[in-house]
Amino acid sequence: MPVLSSSSRRLTLGALATAAVLGAALLPAVATSASAAIPSPTCHHSRAVAGFPITSQDLVAPVTAPATLKAMIDGTLPDGVTLYSDSQRAYLHGTPTKASTAQYAITIAITEGGKTTTGSVECGLTVSPAPTVSRIAGKDRFEQSALLSKATFSTAETVYLASGEKFPDALSASSVAAEHSAPLLLTTTARVTDEVVAELKRLTPKNVVVVGGPLAVAPAVVDQVKAALGTTSTVTRIGGADRFEVSRNLIGDHTFGIPASDDVYIATGTNFPDALGASPVAALIDAPVLLVNGGATSLSAPEKATLSALGAKSTSIVGGPAAVGTAIESDLAKYYVMTRVSGEDRFEVNARLNDSAFTKTVDTLYLASGSNFPDALSGGAAAGTQGNPLAITEKNCISGPIGFSIGRLAPAKIVILGGTASLGTAIDSLTLCPTE
Repeated sequence: MPVLSSSSRRLTLGALATAAVLGAALLPAVATSASAAIPSPTCHHSRAVAGFPITSQDLVAPVTAPATLKAMIDGTLPDGVTLYSDSQRAYLHGTPTKASTAQYAITIAITEGGKTTTGSVECGLTVSPAPTVSRIAGKDRFEQSALLSKATFSTAETVYLASGEKFPDALSASSVAAEHSAPLLLTTTARVTDEVVAELKRLTPKNVVVVGGPLAVAPAVVDQVKAALGTTSTVTRIGGADRFEVSRNLIGDHTFGIPASDDVYIATGTNFPDALGASPVAALIDAPVLLVNGGATSLSAPEKATLSALGAKSTSIVGGPAAVGTAIESDLAKYYVMTRVSGEDRFEVNARLNDSAFTKTVDTLYLASGSNFPDALSGGAAAGTQGNPLAITEKNCISGPIGFSIGRLAPAKIVILGGTASLGTAIDSLTLCPTE
């Protein structure tokens, strides 16, 4: 698996925000009425995946009565994909059943005030085979992080080490580790497991960054790492009085953080789902994920100071108002270009976040549980380093929004993170959750 440099990942948050608007709807949204101008239908789909649904998007802006719309397809759509058309709107929908390439033309005729105008466009849609599936599973979350590191990194100059028993510090470290093309390993509070020690020795890093205070990662862990690696490595702790200060201190560290960035992702530090998938997305634009108290009435003075020190120009909240309240959104909007990526649940937030950032096909999609955090913590750093997305899903089936994402991103490979206690055997066959 290739490791991308930060310059190779660089995009802009403004571009991601634009893509978020375009890719947010899983079903077609009603637009304003079309004018009498010649309609310009759009080829929304150039790629799809066999067995996964395509996202339905209107081929042209819907019309309102008394205007009427008629849609026609000249050519052959992929098996399983059909045209929906009524007098007001038209879109493609369905689930391709097999790998194929289709060429077709879309023609839209709109009649209004006794006058009919038509427009057409030539389209091509390539349906890829279903992705190959593999699983990285350790006996526990600590071995899991070591196995994922071994599968991703041949060596590493820097390694980040955070608690695997609690999520906040590792959430902060995930995007930072990805920015430094470094693995994130997990430890217990009291000691480093044998598997993680072995991985540290294999990597032979020059620096080990312990993220979190002594209550999260005990001094004995630091001593153990020093003893295992000897004088070839320097161990540095970046802590804080609470999870929010740890996040700020890590981001602001001039050696091991992300001390300057035009763009910042904002996520709640009181829960984990929204921030899990944010790290690979943030890594694409060399941005940090700042953890905040989502229920606060405004950003704290230290949080504002962190954004100012970064030189931030744009901010993006990950999650709905229940996760990060509208008061913080309003506070951010006073000083920054502000966007929010939200959804009905954690799975839709994750899918929309990935859709906003990954606008082309991807090589690998990492898949982790959306109900627990350990497997996705180390997975976010690995995915972000490679420029690949991390998706979260339900235990025994692929959540609906993630199914649409797979269909759009067309990954060649899917890597399941964690054992069958986290994601059941049905995930290995990419079973989609039933729809209502």
